[in-house]
Amino acid sequence: MNKLSIKKKNLLLVWIPFLIITGSIFFDLLNGFIQIVLNKNFSIGVIYRGIFLLALFPYALKKQTILTNSFIFIVFFFVIANYIWLLSQSFYDPVFEIKMISRSVYLYVISSFFIYYRNTIETKKLLKFVLLFGVIGGTAIIFSYITGIGLDTYGDYAFGIKSFFPAQNDTSLALLLALLIAIYIFIKQRKFIYFIYAIVITTGCFLLGTRAGIAGSILVWITVFGGLFFFKFKDINISRLSKGIVFIIFILVLSVGIWIGLQIVVDNQYLLNKFTIDALVGGQARGRLAEAGEKIILESDFIDLFFGHGKFAHSITINYLVEGNFNELSQAEIDYLDYIGSYGIILGGIFLLIPFLFLLRSALTFFKNKTLFNFILMLGFIFYAGHSFYAGHAINSPIVSTVFSVYIFFVYMLYQECSEKAY
Repeated sequence: MNKLSIKKKNLLLVWIPFLIITGSIFFDLLNGFIQIVLNKNFSIGVIYRGIFLLALFPYALKKQTILTNSFIFIVFFFVIANYIWLLSQSFYDPVFEIKMISRSVYLYVISSFFIYYRNTIETKKLLKFVLLFGVIGGTAIIFSYITGIGLDTYGDYAFGIKSFFPAQNDTSLALLLALLIAIYIFIKQRKFIYFIYAIVITTGCFLLGTRAGIAGSILVWITVFGGLFFFKFKDINISRLSKGIVFIIFILVLSVGIWIGLQIVVDNQYLLNKFTIDALVGGQARGRLAEAGEKIILESDFIDLFFGHGKFAHSITINYLVEGNFNELSQAEIDYLDYIGSYGIILGGIFLLIPFLFLLRSALTFFKNKTLFNFILMLGFIFYAGHSFYAGHAINSPIVSTVFSVYIFFVYMLYQECSEKAY
């Protein structure tokens, strides 16, 4: 009986987190290979995460937290909203709506699982699983770049390869979050192998060829090492010699990174256009999508503004406003436009509010207890919020939620500790 309980504990606290975080990236790659290369309409990634969503669903109800309360409200309001959409919208697909909401609540379910076992789960292993996630992702992209086996990010007309990841923007943000953890472990452990891991993830970000991947990875290195010299962190003790070595490493990585980034951008007209001032402030294709998203919200009546139009109606309307047809589904690719347009100010507002609330908690936790780890967590939320606001593909992305759930877990736990100490 004792051996059985030990095996159950290992399954719950080691293997399930490993399969949720690290195992998922293998299925993301396999999913892309099946759908895009083999051209089969079969999503093994959805099945894989769907198993965890159903299996861990009870944990979203077991312990009363802000996540579980939000989850219950989301499910309740989503049921009501579907009835409204059925009666009021010209375009409605209940199966599509369930599929899309499942992508958004995946974060709540797996985060609730981690939080439920917060007193017994091996927190260091969670960080190692995120690190391994990033290394596998970066290695897959590097392998595809070297061998040519894989998918181009933007087709034949621009630089960038995404291996077999279906969505390059989602992958960029997930790797950036993993890169922050990799740099943290390198600074904390001060072992060269972790520096190599961080470089592998950074290289993967660059080879993706996205703005978030190239500019974001450079910003990660700048902000982390800038923090080392601006703040005195309680959890690390760096001598002047060590700071000098770290500074040299930082300058070397930054210089090489900026030089390679400039070479990539300047030598590719498509990427160069994406890095112009007009493109960066919302021009070109994404600007048209955003304008369509804004138009939908501004022209909504009270019911549509309150309950939204539904994800299906919102997506097909954006495609009509941009392309002039109803043949495909499109998004504004800015999360607040997509979520308010799809789910209204109540349900959509909850999805937008929760990450922002945890961002505030991460900042409060850091300023109450200035550790490098708290700083890394705060940066993760800042990058997540920036990507969500500027480029979308954050809240509704299962691959991002896989990594982001670890950030949610740690901020929840550390914020609770700070609150308890205050009393």
